[in-house]
Amino acid sequence: MSDSESLDTDEELQESLAKGELKPGLYAIAPHVKKEFINNTAALKQKLAEMELDLDWVETLTMVNGLAPLTPELSEQFGDMELQKNRKGTVVMGSNEDPVHHDFKREMAFYRQAQAAVLEGIPRLHQLGVVTRRPDDYFAQMAKSDTHMTKVREKLLTKKVALERSEKARKLRELKKFGKKVQVEVMQQRQKEKREMMENLKKFKKGKGSLFLMHWLFHRTLRLLSHVWTLCVKGTGQWLGPSLMSVAR
Repeated sequence: MSDSESLDTDEELQESLAKGELKPGLYAIAPHVKKEFINNTAALKQKLAEMELDLDWVETLTMVNGLAPLTPELSEQFGDMELQKNRKGTVVMGSNEDPVHHDFKREMAFYRQAQAAVLEGIPRLHQLGVVTRRPDDYFAQMAKSDTHMTKVREKLLTKKVALERSEKARKLRELKKFGKKVQVEVMQQRQKEKREMMENLKKFKKGKGSLFLMHWLFHRTLRLLSHVWTLCVKGTGQWLGPSLMSVAR
């Protein structure tokens, strides 16, 4: 608020005070108005009669009943309903206490009240020919439209296909890794066999070999030749490896 606005406000207050519109003091005591409570019983009953609907009982299912009788099983399980006990079995509230503060007794009253309504209401429904059990082949009407459910189905199918593709790609990656691993193992085995053959050949050239070494080199050479020959004549559909192996034996 600016200084000019503050001055204007002070001047207005002084003028109102001079005219007698304001009384001196910090506040004025408002006159006490006694509130009148109207209890028009006739009008209330009239409105109630206008709102009431003359419907059959099956349309409202309203029931007024007492508590269902306490079964022996509950009595044996929970003991005296009038006494509230703690976990140690000590009585913390007796029967003379207000039931509003008796938690267990209050909850048991709700249970027995609902049980009494069921015991009385189910036979009345059967007398009126109302079925109280849903048949096994019952299908409830969908709250959503067919168009909406079609979109939901398409979305679920799309997610399913995406998951299947992802799983397939994962399996292919695993197979690819396994294939590379096998390929590396085969190459390592070939390198090892080649290294052993070269070492044995060097020993043979130096005169340190034996008759067994010569026999091993002979069979190893035949196996290599058989493999090479097989690759050369693969297009003809003939297999010459066994014939060489029979000669080697």
